[in-house]
Formats: sequence, C-alpha cells, structure tokens
Amino acid sequence: MKKKLFILFAMFAVMVTTAYADNVISASDLSISKSGSADMAINLTNTNAIRGIQFTLTLPKGVSVQGSDAGITYDDGGTQTYTPTNGVKVSTTERTSGWTVIGNKTGDNTYKFVLISLSGLEISTETSPGAVMKVSFQAAEGVTAGEYQVDITDIHLSVSGSSSDTAQDDTTAKLTITDFVKGDVNGNGKVDIDDAVCILRHLVDKPNEIFNEAAADVNGNDKVDIDDAVMVLKYLVGKIDALSRSLYIEGDDDDAYDPD
Repeated sequence: MKKKLFILFAMFAVMVTTAYADNVISASDLSISKSGSADMAINLTNTNAIRGIQFTLTLPKGVSVQGSDAGITYDDGGTQTYTPTNGVKVSTTERTSGWTVIGNKTGDNTYKFVLISLSGLEISTETSPGAVMKVSFQAAEGVTAGEYQVDITDIHLSVSGSSSDTAQDDTTAKLTITDFVKGDVNGNGKVDIDDAVCILRHLVDKPNEIFNEAAADVNGNDKVDIDDAVMVLKYLVGKIDALSRSLYIEGDDDDAYDPD
C-alpha cells in the first residue's frame, strides 16, 4: 500500500512539475543603435493561469533601462500608460491590461521587475502566447557596436491555484548594438519621412518606441528641435545633399547650413 501511494505521489509530482514547467518567460532579441532607445519584449508562454511574474535583468555595460532607479508603471485598462517621473520606463501589453509593473535598479547593470495585478486579474491560457510587458533600453553613444547578451535570472511565476511560486531556469536574449546614421531616427537603416515624423512626435512628448536622439540632432547643435525635422524634409526633397553639421544648399556656394 505504501509503495502504491509513493508511486501515485511521484506521478502527481511529475505531472505538477511538468505542467508548471510549461509556463516559460523569455525575451525577444533586440537591435538598438548607439544613443538609441528601443523596447525589449518580455514574453510568456503558459499552460496555467498566471497571477504574477518576477525576474531580474542584467544588461551589458553601456546599456541601461530608461528612467531613474525605481518607480511604478500602471495602466487604466489599456487606453494609456502612466510613468511617474521617478520610474523606470516599462509598459504593460494587451495581455496584461490593468496590471502593475514595479521596477527597481539593484546594481550598476541589474534591474529587478515584478509584474502583478492588484485587482486579482490573471494571464489566462486563452490568450495567445506573446509579450506581457516591455522594457525600454537606452544605449550610450560610446558603447562599441556588436552583439551582447542580456541575462534574465531569478525568474519566479505565481501560478493560479498554487500556494507557492515556481522558479524557472535562467534564460538569455541577444542584444545587437549598431552604429547610427544622422537622420535615421527610428533605426530602420534609411532616412525617410518616418524619421521626420519621429522628431515631431518627440517634440510633442509622444515619442516612438524606437528613437535615437543623437541621430535626431541632424544639424549638430546638441539639441533636438524643429530645425532637425526641417533638415530631414529638405534632404528628402533634394535641397540638401547630406545630413551633418556642415551641409551644402543647392545653388549656394557657402558650405554652412542655412535653416532657411
């Protein structure tokens, strides 16, 4: 009898472990240009309803999470995300509408995050696998271009119906740092009308997810303003032949940039 009970218990433990092991946190690979910013998606594939997620990110030197050391980001049901001025820049997704993200810088290159619903919501298995939150990275202008590794460690998931959380093995994501071209504000490898739009959105505090401030300062005056958007537009219609500190105006022998 005892032997049968032991076998049944072992089978139950295996089933529970297997079911919980199918709840997996991962991060999408990301490419970001020097001085640029971009969002890395934190993904969840789950076979159980999830009530909370905790993990730590370790970033390469020269890359940081935008914002300051700590804070809370929350949304009001999917229509808008609020980030206090003292908070790291993170956001929820459609899968976690109404949830709360708590972020804290715990070391020179490490950040800890907790994703939880304060109103008892769950991430159900009925939603398609995908992102549950996004973390906005910033790359320093002096960082060396190349491929780097982002470490996701100390991963814990709170499974609905379980009295304790479950730990997941550490995982990684690839972060590619690229050089940037003046005027390529959104980092898609070319200068087009979308870059001028990116600058204008930045000026009205509605920035794109990917924005390279150094690339947006196309006239080299150490600030991003309306003149930079105008320069991109003039470049696109052929009035100027390059985007740099000194530019030639068609029909003008002077090599100094003329904003008019």
